[in-house]
Amino acid sequence: MGIGRVLLSIGIGIGLGFGAEVVGVLKGPSTPSTTYSHLPSTPRQIGGTPSYRTEVGNGVLELRSGTVVMDYREFGDSEKVVLDRDYTDPGDLNGVEVTFRTPLYFIEGALYQGNSHYTGSTWDGQPVSSLQTGVILFNGRIGITPGEGGPYLVAGYRSWWRGTSDSPGDYNEHYYWKYIGLGYRGEFQFGEFQFSPSAEWERGIDPEMKAYLGSEPTFDLGEVTGVRLELPLSWRLNPYFSLLLQYRFQYWYITGSGPTPAVIDGQNYTLYEPPSKTYLHYLSWGFSLSF
Repeated sequence: MGIGRVLLSIGIGIGLGFGAEVVGVLKGPSTPSTTYSHLPSTPRQIGGTPSYRTEVGNGVLELRSGTVVMDYREFGDSEKVVLDRDYTDPGDLNGVEVTFRTPLYFIEGALYQGNSHYTGSTWDGQPVSSLQTGVILFNGRIGITPGEGGPYLVAGYRSWWRGTSDSPGDYNEHYYWKYIGLGYRGEFQFGEFQFSPSAEWERGIDPEMKAYLGSEPTFDLGEVTGVRLELPLSWRLNPYFSLLLQYRFQYWYITGSGPTPAVIDGQNYTLYEPPSKTYLHYLSWGFSLSF
């Protein structure tokens, strides 16, 4: 699966002084002998109705379960050349989300686990299609906001384990980075319903990917940027309890790594991680407690 398996010429490797075969890595099963796979403030109000978030106190605890549809693609020289792809269908990747929110700050955590589908090829160009198990997505963040609506700053950590299949030579990859973000959140009240859309720009800090094969090389992913959109709707049943429904869109763009040395079965290789894009569509539901 993903490290971008484009075979570079041996001459390049010699020219670089490595004296080793130079390859790009793609995650997908390999031939068993020589190749490997993957590599409270005043809210905005309508009709004079006060926000449920400040009627009881200063805190709201939100608990949700949900599912995510993922589409991850690695590219060659252009985005028209897709080297490999990981994707999920509804129900493949499920999890839980927790948010604690006050008028001044919020803390969020989301953990999703399950399976994904992989399409790509081995190092020698053989097509591959497999089911990846053990996929894990985690996102934790803390934000500072001057009120329940308006601009906010956020700092977070994102982790993705790509999972493995039962194909010979398959291995896991771990993508991870810290990030900062700047966003804006609105607050709109319609009787007992509250709509709180938000939009956020994000920038990755020290993004890396670790490949669990051979000498387990770590790739510097270059630059990572993201966009996050949320559309949460709540229905207040009483001053303390509300039902929640939320859609979230998350986008990540990775520029890719430079040449990265690795040792596999005693042989020296130079690998790289190609550029990629990730599209994530989350749908979650649950309840909140105000206090």
